[in-house]
Amino acid sequence: MEDNSSKKYFCGKLIGMKKETAEIIVENDALTHLPRLLNLYFPRSDEVLFISDINTSQAAADRIMKVMKESRYTIVRPLILDGGTSVVQADENSIETVQKVLSDHPEAVAVSVGSGTINDIVKVAAFEHSRRYICVATAASVDGYTSFGASITSKGFKHTRQCMAPVAVVADIEILRKAPYALTSAGWGDLIAKIPSCCDWILSNCVTGEVIDPSIWSLVETDLFRKAHDVDSITKQRSDAVASQFLHLANTGIAMQLSRSSRPASGAEHLISHVWEMDHLSYQGVPVLHGHKVFLGSLISTALYEYLFSLEDIVVSNRYGTQKVFQDKVRTLTEMKPYSESVYEIAMSKYREAEQLERCQKYLLSLLPQIKKQIEQRLIDFSVLRSLGKRGGLAVTLADLDIGREQAFRAIVLAQLLRNRYTILDYLSELGLLERAAERILSDSYYFG
Repeated sequence: MEDNSSKKYFCGKLIGMKKETAEIIVENDALTHLPRLLNLYFPRSDEVLFISDINTSQAAADRIMKVMKESRYTIVRPLILDGGTSVVQADENSIETVQKVLSDHPEAVAVSVGSGTINDIVKVAAFEHSRRYICVATAASVDGYTSFGASITSKGFKHTRQCMAPVAVVADIEILRKAPYALTSAGWGDLIAKIPSCCDWILSNCVTGEVIDPSIWSLVETDLFRKAHDVDSITKQRSDAVASQFLHLANTGIAMQLSRSSRPASGAEHLISHVWEMDHLSYQGVPVLHGHKVFLGSLISTALYEYLFSLEDIVVSNRYGTQKVFQDKVRTLTEMKPYSESVYEIAMSKYREAEQLERCQKYLLSLLPQIKKQIEQRLIDFSVLRSLGKRGGLAVTLADLDIGREQAFRAIVLAQLLRNRYTILDYLSELGLLERAAERILSDSYYFG
């Protein structure tokens, strides 16, 4: 197959809704657009502040300096974030570091140089200063480059901080292609996670009436299944495949901008991943990348759907019990972690008294034939998805990430309490089936043995 490495991928105006990112440029020598973008979107500024970490600075700094040499802009001392003995984290400390430098250079245009973590840090810091910024992406690793909001850890709790996306995103194909394969495979995992997350969106539409906008839906779902099955092009890090993956992820971020929510890109699989992130999941001493966690979460979500659709006679139960029993259960799940209070508030908002729950369960069961018809055809079979992930070098069993079965069980049950966003976790929970389903898929060798 021909490698269209010289092909340009450009995303301009998409649809007539509120969109913060005006341009997404993915091409060879894309960095040559930086002076034009700075002039166009920041005509009154004469200074540029580049923010990166050690690795992303090495990946792009020389090319950036070469491009900017002939421009009218003064480059203030680059800020290179250093995580010390660990990787840089998108947390309050990192944000404060960037905010301080922005305060010291009130006229400088902030330009993030890196992947998801660096972009999220700069996104929040710039927003707190009421400033826009430009993103130079160095890996096709996440969908968050263009998303409305940033994934931040605060007091141990993973949450989305609402803030504006970059005014422009620039991605040089050669830099993307040369990124460590672990980052590229993480991007593939994050992209394929949209399959079960879109199923959760359909589920919520059926159960709660949550609206699905066709224009936003198409940004996420178009060509998704083909890219899932073309994982071999990603493993070879073909220029055209990596560039196309990056643009698809970026368009998913645009979908989040337009919806003012991460719903188009995030379902149960991301909530499960959030639990692992808050518990600082690492493998061989290295934090597990977001896309690798959400892919394993996607396998779990798919298995839960397959479990639900395999049931012939469903016997419901009251998994809440009395309010006191439910409170104690939530406290036990959070184990007094730093994020326990944040989880507790959301969890208690989901509590249902027995009479209300009984009505809800009858309603949910009446919808099951419709839900099964709409969702079953949109899922990739668990065995196929696992095979694709294995070919792509992703974790496909709990052991691949050193996750114990009890740890996985807790993540599934706790994930249901993290957000007021309807997913397969909520459907099973309200029927009193979630714990039973989790035990089944985690003990059955077909799934995670």
